[in-house]
Amino acid sequence: MRSRHPFGVVISIIVLAAVSVSLLAVGASAQLPGMGRGDLPAIDAKVQAAVIDSITTALKEGYVFADKAARMDSLLRANLAAGAYRAITDPAEFMERLQADVAKIYHDGHMQMAAMPSGRIRIRTSENPGPCGADEQRERLRRDNYGFRKTELLAGNVGYVKFNNFVDTDLAGPTATAAMAFVANTDALIIDLRDNGGGNASMIKLLAGYFFDRSVHLIDWYHRRENMTIQSWSDDWVPGKRTPDVPVYILVSEFTVSAAEEFTYDLQNEKRATVVGEKTAGAAHTVEFLTYDVGPFSAGLRLPSGRAISPVTNTNWEVVGVQPDIAVPADKALGTAHLDALKKLEENAKDEVAKAALAWARTGVEGELEAYTPTVQEFKEYVGIFGPRKFFIEGSKLVYQREGRPKMALVPMGKDLFALQELEYFRVRFTRDASGAIDGVVGMYDDGREERNPKVK
Repeated sequence: MRSRHPFGVVISIIVLAAVSVSLLAVGASAQLPGMGRGDLPAIDAKVQAAVIDSITTALKEGYVFADKAARMDSLLRANLAAGAYRAITDPAEFMERLQADVAKIYHDGHMQMAAMPSGRIRIRTSENPGPCGADEQRERLRRDNYGFRKTELLAGNVGYVKFNNFVDTDLAGPTATAAMAFVANTDALIIDLRDNGGGNASMIKLLAGYFFDRSVHLIDWYHRRENMTIQSWSDDWVPGKRTPDVPVYILVSEFTVSAAEEFTYDLQNEKRATVVGEKTAGAAHTVEFLTYDVGPFSAGLRLPSGRAISPVTNTNWEVVGVQPDIAVPADKALGTAHLDALKKLEENAKDEVAKAALAWARTGVEGELEAYTPTVQEFKEYVGIFGPRKFFIEGSKLVYQREGRPKMALVPMGKDLFALQELEYFRVRFTRDASGAIDGVVGMYDDGREERNPKVK
């Protein structure tokens, strides 16, 4: 039988005699729906032998590392001959033992063996719609906006795009191109993949195409079963504007998986993106899912059958993950990337007006990253009247009011520095005398203007 691979490759599956085999090619993060111990009928040595024969055949024919597959085959058959499994009658326990034994040869995080009820198992994935059908799956993806969660223009003309899946461009292409059009005129771009579980390589090729002025060799995929390597290149044409010179930042976390890791790895190796956040999951193998009906139960095998090979590093991110260029906790990644982009843009700004605007944006992000939170007691230092400006406490907040204007809560940005959520262009900074007591306030505007008022009372 044949199934479409999530990275655009068609894989042929050999059906073993007397054993039912089904395959679903999916991203490496999907799992087999295994049963627990005691949930299935007992098995005997004859069933054990049939399971081991099926699994070892699959390993030898399809496992991504041929040498390790041969050693796994030898170990399982030797254990069977020595009676190592004779006392195990529970199918779930038996499959757990087989997985533990092959892990002694090589601990592959994608390898999984599980016991399931007999009969073909439908594993629901983005490539396999499951019982709901293809039309319902497409509708679900549409309601999910094909994974695209947010496009935004951040301070300093920095673009931001967050999406959580790499959906096939046959479906998601227009949404992706709309997102890229929104950020086409930004001076830097942040792509947020911290919650991205991977998906289809066509989206990798499309998005990567925006960041180069030519088609670039991104990755090779080696497929063991057919002993073939397929190259993957960025699209040589994309709808809209290419931005080959705009700095790109990619946010990652331990939950960044599979195709999201490839996209990050590709752009990092081409020195086209700065990666910010945590080490990614480390899923660089493609997998096949197979089930074998063996009497009272089905033996499920999640088989790593292909691997990525970078034309730059000659290796991949399997197990080790994609390493960030700027390592920070995931919840600090956005602010850190934004700040780094603003600093570099400020350094390269060609006129003083642009420098002032970028410095204003940079100070704002620095305040957010520092997360300074004064106590109510500290707020009391700022209470008073400063010319036309009045500061007082309401509840747990420091409030600002200028004569004849509405009250507005102040947002701490650092020691003596505050922003107003309602007025992005205005901030206040308190000044102190030689003794450290507050003696005035400076109203600051994003165009560089300042208004100073001494404390009246």
